[in-house]
Order: sequence, then C-alpha cells, then structure tokens
Amino acid sequence: MLKDCGSRRIFLSQIEVDHHMSYRAKALFLARPPSLKDSQAMTTLAIKALIIQHPPIVYEDPKKKSGAQFACIGNLYALHIAKSRLPGSEKVRVNVVEAPLKKDVEALALSLAFSADALNALSPKESSTYLASLWQYLASHHPQSLANVSEQLGHKTSFADAFNINRRDLAKKKKKETREK
Repeated sequence: MLKDCGSRRIFLSQIEVDHHMSYRAKALFLARPPSLKDSQAMTTLAIKALIIQHPPIVYEDPKKKSGAQFACIGNLYALHIAKSRLPGSEKVRVNVVEAPLKKDVEALALSLAFSADALNALSPKESSTYLASLWQYLASHHPQSLANVSEQLGHKTSFADAFNINRRDLAKKKKKETREK
C-alpha cells in the first residue's frame, strides 16, 4: 500500500493536495463534518498540535509547475486546516512515502481517509458527551491548558455554541458527576 520514506519538516507552501485526484474526491475530503463549527476558535498552538498529531502524508513531486514540491495524499483535512490558518513559511512535519502510480492516487487517498476516520472518528451520538467531559475537566483543573487550545472556548456558553451542544446538558452532566462522587 505505502512505502514509508521517513518524515521531515518542510514549508507549508511546498505542499499541495495531489492534482491526480478528481474534483469529486477532493470535495469528499472537505465535506468531512467537523466537530467544531469554526476552526478560528482554536489558537495557532492548537493548529500546530493538530499537524504534529496528524502530519500530512506526502510524496515528493519535483516536476510540479506551481512550485510545490510535495503532493499530499493523506491527512488532507489537517493540511486544509493548517493552510487556512498558518503562513506558508511555517515548517511542518510530514510523513513522506514513495510516490504511488498516478492511477492509484485517488483510491489510495480515499482509503487512507476512510481507515483513519473509521478508527479515529468519534461517534456522533457520543462525541458531545466526550468533548464536554474533556472541556469540563480542563476548565476546572487546567484552565491555562484550555486557554492554550482556544481563548474563545473558556466559558460554558461559548463551548456549547461552538460544538452545537445544549448548554443545559452540560449542567445536567456536571450535577450527575457530583452526585456520583
């Protein structure tokens, strides 16, 4: 499937989504439903942490006319967020793989996205409870860490709004946890 060629740090401006993918396939990646309504709520540090956790999977493509020297085929959503929020001069860690055959690029990129999201994604039914638990713990025990992730999500109302969570459900959950202690 993929031959790993190691990792390295490169400028964000050197990476583009592989041009061998169809418009429809690229649209599928951008149609991925985010948990957070707007990534602008997250700090630059949080965006950099996203890239550290989910580095773009690229192969070297020195023949590109656009100046980008690497074609991205994996973790495209993380790359999309990074390119929308960080300058092109920002260096990011990427995982480099051997260049696939052009005819295999789209299938490979889609299978990488499918396997990653199937194994990593949160259940829509349970995600609000999980995110709320993380947020409440950070807010009460490590407020500075929460501020490092997002200055806009420091209050229950802004957190609930950003993730489409009913604020009253947060209060019910907190009361239930208090009773269980």
